[in-house]
Amino acid sequence: MGDKLALVTGASSGIGFSLAKEFAGRGYDLVICSEGDRLDSAAQKLAAMGANVVEVRADLATEDGVQDLWDKFESLNRMLDIACINAGIGVGGLFGETDLAAELQLVRLNCVGTVQLASLWCATCKIRAQVVSYLPRQSLVRWLLPAKPSTPPVRHSYYRLRTL
Repeated sequence: MGDKLALVTGASSGIGFSLAKEFAGRGYDLVICSEGDRLDSAAQKLAAMGANVVEVRADLATEDGVQDLWDKFESLNRMLDIACINAGIGVGGLFGETDLAAELQLVRLNCVGTVQLASLWCATCKIRAQVVSYLPRQSLVRWLLPAKPSTPPVRHSYYRLRTL
């Protein structure tokens, strides 16, 4: 077991999997989460890199799914060094022409689930640590971060939040 632990959501593919690989290469143990079928394969590849991997299959668009992930993390009795809240989906097309159910699912996963998981982590943070979060919605970024007039609008950015 390594001394550092990273939690990565959306870790079965894409950016999330790339982030998890980066942490595995740096000696982190991993808690990875995805709802998709590729989670097992991703976990095997990360374990082959030498990481201790805990897989959590959960739908982070639901409060219960986020809570299940958090409960699994807490059962490890370890401090979380880095959280990459990366799970997210997109809906293509003009808003007036897209499926409302798909748009609401996007909001539940990309916004509500992200805020819920970040809130759970911040509420239990007792010592200095880092949260790295991929926030795909500028409005959510502005809500979470203090306003900086000199910062141009950013759509897809990584932000590092530090807490004491």
